[in-house]
Amino acid sequence: MHETEQHDLSDDSDYAAASRHHAPGGIMRTDSGKSTASEAGGSEVLYLKDNVAIHPTQYASERISGRLRLYKQGSSLFLSWIPYKPSTDGAVDYLGHGSSSIPVEKDRNLYTIKSLPVSDVHSIRRHTPALSWPYIIVVLSSGLAYPPFYFYNGGVREFLATLKQHVFIVRSSDDSNVFLVNDFQDPLQRTLSSLELPRVVSVANRASRHKSDLSSSSFDDSERLNGASYDATASTSEYSARQKKSHDPARDISIHVLEKFSLVTKFARETTSHLFRESHNDGLNAYEKKQQTDHGSLKPISTSDDNKKDSNVIPVASDPLEFEKLPLVWGKQRMHPLCLEEWAAFLDSEGRILDSKALRERIFYGGVDQNIRKEVWKFLLGYHEYDSTYAEREYLATVKKSEYEVIKSQWQSISAVQAKRFTKFRERKGLIDKDVVRTDRSVAYYEGDDNPNVTILRDILLTYSFYNFDLGYCQGMSDFLSPILYVMKDEAESFWCFVALMERLGPNFNRDQSGMHSQLFALSKLVELLDSPLHNYFKQADCLNYFFCFRWILIQFKREFEYDQVMHLWEVLWTHYLSEHLHLYMCVAILKSHRKKIMGEQMDFDTLLKFINELSGNIDLDWTIREAEALCICAGENGAASIPPGTPPSLPIEPDMGLYPQEDEVLIKLLVKSVFCPNAEALRNIQKHWRITAWEMIRWTDPCDRFKPWRRDGENAWINCSCDPNNNCSITELKLFEMNVSGRIPDALFHLTNLVNLNLSSNILNGSIPEEIHKLKRLHILSLDKNQFSGNITPSIGNLTNLTYLSLGTNRFSGGLPRTVGSLTLLEQLYIDSSGLSGPLPSGLTNMMSLKTLWAFDNDFTGNLPESIGQLTNLTDLQIYGTFLEGPIPKKLSALTKLKTIKLGDLSGADSNLSFLENMKSLFTLSLRNCQVADGIPPFLTNFSNLTYLFSQLEAGNECYMEPTFLGT
Repeated sequence: MHETEQHDLSDDSDYAAASRHHAPGGIMRTDSGKSTASEAGGSEVLYLKDNVAIHPTQYASERISGRLRLYKQGSSLFLSWIPYKPSTDGAVDYLGHGSSSIPVEKDRNLYTIKSLPVSDVHSIRRHTPALSWPYIIVVLSSGLAYPPFYFYNGGVREFLATLKQHVFIVRSSDDSNVFLVNDFQDPLQRTLSSLELPRVVSVANRASRHKSDLSSSSFDDSERLNGASYDATASTSEYSARQKKSHDPARDISIHVLEKFSLVTKFARETTSHLFRESHNDGLNAYEKKQQTDHGSLKPISTSDDNKKDSNVIPVASDPLEFEKLPLVWGKQRMHPLCLEEWAAFLDSEGRILDSKALRERIFYGGVDQNIRKEVWKFLLGYHEYDSTYAEREYLATVKKSEYEVIKSQWQSISAVQAKRFTKFRERKGLIDKDVVRTDRSVAYYEGDDNPNVTILRDILLTYSFYNFDLGYCQGMSDFLSPILYVMKDEAESFWCFVALMERLGPNFNRDQSGMHSQLFALSKLVELLDSPLHNYFKQADCLNYFFCFRWILIQFKREFEYDQVMHLWEVLWTHYLSEHLHLYMCVAILKSHRKKIMGEQMDFDTLLKFINELSGNIDLDWTIREAEALCICAGENGAASIPPGTPPSLPIEPDMGLYPQEDEVLIKLLVKSVFCPNAEALRNIQKHWRITAWEMIRWTDPCDRFKPWRRDGENAWINCSCDPNNNCSITELKLFEMNVSGRIPDALFHLTNLVNLNLSSNILNGSIPEEIHKLKRLHILSLDKNQFSGNITPSIGNLTNLTYLSLGTNRFSGGLPRTVGSLTLLEQLYIDSSGLSGPLPSGLTNMMSLKTLWAFDNDFTGNLPESIGQLTNLTDLQIYGTFLEGPIPKKLSALTKLKTIKLGDLSGADSNLSFLENMKSLFTLSLRNCQVADGIPPFLTNFSNLTYLFSQLEAGNECYMEPTFLGT
């Protein structure tokens, strides 16, 4: 059981600080400086904060600001948040806080909280980001959570301190930022991450009773959702008549409660509804013309008559409104499942798949025969790479089995005594034990008492809860694992396939429900795009959150179809052939087909939820896939734009590439197989810090070359190491290019002291370059360009005296280039372009006598263009423009006779004489932009046989003129 810390909040530094500043007597000081003790109607205002905002979208300019209050009326405590109302001149009432993007009135009303009894609040989650504004999330006992409230002027501590004075609050031991309100027992039993069935039922009953207790004045726009009660006998998907006989009301109600608990955030109504209007009209023109030529109608319900219909043209339900009688002219005929002979034709002699896209297309239109599902699913899920060989796959299976056993032993070794002190393990084990005995027991593979397959199902889920301890186990995961184990019939392979699937669908089970939110939001935008009348109806009926589709999305229609159909559907979805989000288009297709009934019967949220659940077992799968295909093609780019980036099941890597666990220690050990490598632990820590899979790092190669591996050209990630005759090996090359790694450089990287080549370019790294960079003294190549590094460049970079290549361009540094760079006397290429540097170019550059390339353009350098650059006689490429440097161009640059490219520009000050160019007969490109010259372009340039490109924008006197491009012969 979860435990809560039964301590006073005064031990919290935030609370203590707030208490010291809290006015006595319950009188709060407002932002305007006025003390408020009461309001009209006998209300006593205890806390008032202006400029508390919500964010309907990701854009800060579209926030809705308002006033947050805690007030007491009689013996009851209430919370309210009222958004500012815009006036005719664009200002707002209360304190006049304006915005450049004023939301419409209906959007403001959606989020208004007029009077919320604090007794209905379950918990408050506090967030205090280091680089952003603090905010809180208010979670109700019913499972509904309001959008985050951002405190732009501070005040979270005071808010909690005021609340503490009037209600009982304890801090959750599970999360120190969660404050449980009026929860005298074990409150975390009722959160999303612990849906143990008996407790869930009790919560459902309480939520149902809550409906009659709500005041009609309480949070008008949320009342329908908070008060929605659920029938414990509501139907769920049943695979067959046998499953209907084993119908489990307790399990069904848990799914309903999960749906209810999904009300974590009411989505923002789109304040920029015109975004897709123009493209909507054009992109759907052909779509609408087709409607006008077809007069048939058919509901997508599976019947024996349906199978006799002409499957080439299957129209949807008719409706007098827009988008009616649409024939599926784009939905291709469904094919027979992929068979063994076809499968073999996709493989070459070594087992590589020749055309992964063609294979995925074939599976999309026909599915996979049961006899080869086991092998094909491994590719669809990412367990195997499409271009892996038979030998590589066999080797991987051995490695993965070994690692699975290691992870499994972690929980198997927990003794009974340890378990008593390991609350999280006991809770998760209890949940899993209860769920597996209720999962697909009507399927022959899992039926009967003491079925070993049920035990394997349990073991895999327990192992996964240790493998991904942050996510753990949530109800619904067993629904995903069951078909995988049924197909694989191998414990280790089932585990890793499940891991791969959870990499895609794990966000569905996040405690903050972020994955579900993004999918439901995307669904609302797709319905708005593809069936605006239905979307408008949902808006009028206060169903715009689309929570009635929650179960469809959460477990990918698992309860809506029979078992074999579910496997067929999933393999179609896993192809990602037309879209990673075909399941959302399926939702649209089903809703569209029932639009007439939904709108004709004026269904409200509760009725709609019941209706949607009763569709279970009555949806024609082939029809739905074909209709979803048509809608996806019709929506095109507009449909893709309606789905926010990162919406599950979007993959962190390309669909054709393998998806492997993020902390693959077994593969890391390939680095040191039969050799000694002291860097292995450092590499593990780097992998963990940046969340890079070991598979992405090393692929099938042994970095120590003991097995003469082949490497692929153009790999973004690469590791190499060198070994002495005694097989003592160390990592010498680490390349993580365009890997989307973010955050700071981990300390572990500086333990790789034998690195010669470090390439971290084109990522999202931030912070300053650590001073510890000096430990990598053997570096010859250092690439940190195209990131978001900031601050001053550490002077310790001057200790890397073996550097021949240094790239720091396209970053956000401040200050100047440290003088210590003059110590890099072996440097041949220096790239500091677009890096935010300022101040003068350091005189130490003259020590780099080996320098061949110097890019210093687009910075804030000041002072004169140094004459000392003329001493860098090995330069072949010099580019300095887009700065605040002043002229004239030094005559001593005439010594740079090896220059092939020179780009100088934006030099103010004295006129320059271009005679310094006379000895640069190797010039290939010459660019002089916004340079003041005395005599224009000298005629001797016409004798430069290698000069091919000449770009000049020169200033002479008060005139600025552009010289034409000159092409040398």
